[in-house]
Amino acid sequence: MRLSSKFILPFIIIGSIAMIQACSDDPAGPGADASEAVIHGSIAESETNEESQLQSNLTNIEGVTVTAAQITSDGSFQMISDTETQTDASGNFTLHLDVESEQHIAIIAGSESEQVKGFLSAKVENDNTYTIKPLDIESTAETEIFATLVASGEAGLISKSDIEIVVNSGNAASIHGNSSAVAEIAASLAEAAEARAAFIAEKAEENSEAILNHATELKAEAQFQLEASLESASSAGQRNEAVEIFINSVTDAYVEAGLDVSTTAKKFEMWTRLLMNSIHDISSEIKNEARSSTFMLTAISIDKAVQAEAEASGMSETTIQAIIDAGVQLKADIRESGGASAEIEAAFEQYHDDVRSAMETDGSFEATAIIYIDADINASGGYKSIFDTALSGTLGSSLVIDAYSTFFSSVYASAENHLGEADETQISAIANMMILINLAV
Repeated sequence: MRLSSKFILPFIIIGSIAMIQACSDDPAGPGADASEAVIHGSIAESETNEESQLQSNLTNIEGVTVTAAQITSDGSFQMISDTETQTDASGNFTLHLDVESEQHIAIIAGSESEQVKGFLSAKVENDNTYTIKPLDIESTAETEIFATLVASGEAGLISKSDIEIVVNSGNAASIHGNSSAVAEIAASLAEAAEARAAFIAEKAEENSEAILNHATELKAEAQFQLEASLESASSAGQRNEAVEIFINSVTDAYVEAGLDVSTTAKKFEMWTRLLMNSIHDISSEIKNEARSSTFMLTAISIDKAVQAEAEASGMSETTIQAIIDAGVQLKADIRESGGASAEIEAAFEQYHDDVRSAMETDGSFEATAIIYIDADINASGGYKSIFDTALSGTLGSSLVIDAYSTFFSSVYASAENHLGEADETQISAIANMMILINLAV
C-alpha cells in the first residue's frame, strides 16, 4: 500500500483475533457448492506498471496454479488439498475450499521457485465469499510478516491493517525474502500493539472491552473495503484513493467505537512512535516508506482531534479554519517527505507553530496563556524534555504508558494554572490541543 506524491487482557486478544477479511454472506454463486468457501482474487502484472503500482515476480499471469494453504504454528505453509485452480488470461482466479472454519489461511500462486502470496487474517468459513487484494510482491511481504507473527504466537495482537500501514509498494521488494527485516518488523508490530492495547485498556477503563471489540469490527469493515477496492482498481489514482479512504476509516474506528477523539489520536501517536523506534537494523528505504505511512496515520488522527477540541473550546470560525489549513499542510508535507525523519519532524514542528499562532490570536483566551503553557512544555527541562527522556531506551508497556500519562497530566495542570477563568471544558480542550501539537514534534 502506498500513498501518492500501514500485559494484554484476554478480551483484547479475543477482540484482535476477530478481524474479518473481505467476507460477505452471499452464496458462492451459480454452480458453486454452497457448503464451500469461495475466494476471488487476481495476480498482479509481472512488471511494475506506473498506472497500477502493482508488481509480481511471476513471468506469466495466465494459467498459474493457485491453491490455499494453512499457516501453521511454526509459520510454515501447509497446502490444503482439493483447492487447486488456475488463473485466466487476465490473472483472475476463483478458488473453492471446504474448511468449515479455519484461521490463518493463505493463498499461494505459482511454483515453489516463483510465487506470490496473500493472506486472510480472519477465519475462513464455508458458505461465505471472500475477495483478496491482488497478489504481488507487496501482499507476499505482508504474508511473510504475518506468518512470522503466527510462529511467535503474537498474530492475535495484530490486525491486518497494522501490516498494511507498514508495508507498501515502495518497500515491499526490500522486505520480501529478507528474513531479518521480516522478523524485525514483526517483532516491532507486536511490541507496539501490546502497548497500544494496554493504553486503551487503561484509558477506556470499564468500557474498554466493548470499545475494542467494536473498533475491531469497524477496522475489519475498512479492510474489507480496501481489499475489494484494490482488487477492482485499474489505476494508481484508484489505488491511492482506496488507501486514503482506508487510513481515514482506521483513524475513525476507535472514535466510532466510543473512544474520545483526543485519546484516539494519542494512541496512534504512541503506536507510531514505538513501532518506528523499535525498528533498527533494516535499510533506510524500508524504514522511510514505513515512516511515511505510519506518520500519515498519526497526522490524520491528530488533525481531526485538534479540530474537534478547537470547536469544543469555542474558538472562532477564523481560528478553526486556520487550524484546518495547518492540517492540510501537515499532510501535504508528510506526503512529500519521502519518509525522511528530519522532514517529518519539520512538518510537525510547522504544524505546531501554525496551530499555536492560531490559538494565540483567538479572542477566546489570552494569548499569553497559550505562550506560557507552550513554554512549560518546551522549555529546557520542560515537560516534553522529561517525556522524551522517559521514552528513550527499551521500555515495557507499563513504563511507556506511565510516561505518556505523566506528560498528559503535567500539561493539563499547566492549562489549569494559566487559563484563569476558563471553564473545565475549555481547559480540557486547550490542554488536549497543546498535548497533540507537541507529541510528534
